[in-house]
Amino acid sequence: MTDAVLLAAGAVQTPSERLAPGWVHVSGERIAAVGAGEPPDGIGALVRLPDGATIAPGFVDLHIHGSGGAQVGADAGAIADVARFAARHGTTTLLPTTVPSADAALTDAVRAVALVAADPPGDAARVLGSHLEGPFVSPARPGALEIRHLRSPDPTELQRLLDAGGGTVRVITVAPELDGAPELIGAAAAAGLHVSLGHTDATYDEAMAGFAAGARGATHLFNAMRPLHHREPGIIGAALSTDEVTVELIADATHVHPAVIRFVHAAKGAARVALVTDAMMAAGLPDGEYALGDRPIAVVHGEARTESGSLAGSTLTLDRAVGVCVEQAGIPLADALRMASATPAGLLGLDDAGRIAPGARADLVVLDSELRAIATIVGGRWAHGEPGT
Repeated sequence: MTDAVLLAAGAVQTPSERLAPGWVHVSGERIAAVGAGEPPDGIGALVRLPDGATIAPGFVDLHIHGSGGAQVGADAGAIADVARFAARHGTTTLLPTTVPSADAALTDAVRAVALVAADPPGDAARVLGSHLEGPFVSPARPGALEIRHLRSPDPTELQRLLDAGGGTVRVITVAPELDGAPELIGAAAAAGLHVSLGHTDATYDEAMAGFAAGARGATHLFNAMRPLHHREPGIIGAALSTDEVTVELIADATHVHPAVIRFVHAAKGAARVALVTDAMMAAGLPDGEYALGDRPIAVVHGEARTESGSLAGSTLTLDRAVGVCVEQAGIPLADALRMASATPAGLLGLDDAGRIAPGARADLVVLDSELRAIATIVGGRWAHGEPGT
């Protein structure tokens, strides 16, 4: 991209308002100006985007294990490939997400994420740091995680992982009912992590104790957790009824029915729902045999499952998640975009991301009329779909 470019489109979603038509002036890594109507003259190289295009804030994925044939592990190159694939679907910031594994393997994965975060490829989404999905979660609700790698909360191990990440570990998923979990949650929150409750059989009271200890999220709500019951609301009831808690949703219409997506949006509002992919390495690829960590996974009709039939992550992309929210769940586009951008950015304390406004990072996605990402700009650079290439 040139030092200054002026993007003109049929609509710009800021996401607080829709400018139709609208324009965005990008200068270097930042957004210099935003406006409605015809773009002004003389402030940058004009790029007119295709008819029906909408410029939206770049997506932020809090939870992604892999995509495009690559997965998160000790190979920094594979993590960079995951970030490249994500950028092709509108994601501009992501947290490569680990699965429970042996101590050394998990530590190596955290180090690899830190390496990519320190030296990001120019054609990829920004790798901000790690999301540790476990290992301090419940064997009663493992989902696709391998039980043999699940462990009791251990502050010493947590500190080793934080040290390995060199300040890049950003999120951890914990089961609050485990012995020592409230103390570990408190320590993680005090270290600046966003703590999310998940892979848990917690009762309502146990979940509320986790939130009281400092947890502020629920990992892939409804999946791998105690079901909601009218006499024992469990973690789902606790998360839905606690104002300061933000819930993840895998909006692929498989993990969560569109009617339930609509219900959660109505209950929490767009400011407290974060769309995630929970994607594994088969995202973007045909049905076949793949892996999650070192566990074999079969993908049939786009659904990833273990040998026992449990869902094993997804093959979702965030542009598709926005489409499911709008087209199948009936959620307004502005809210769906917020759930994919501003809400997760806010959880990570990214004041300059997830929005289109002067001074914000130039993290942008261009969506076509069917809400597919046709171009992505990360920090002012074309990561996907640069016109003329």
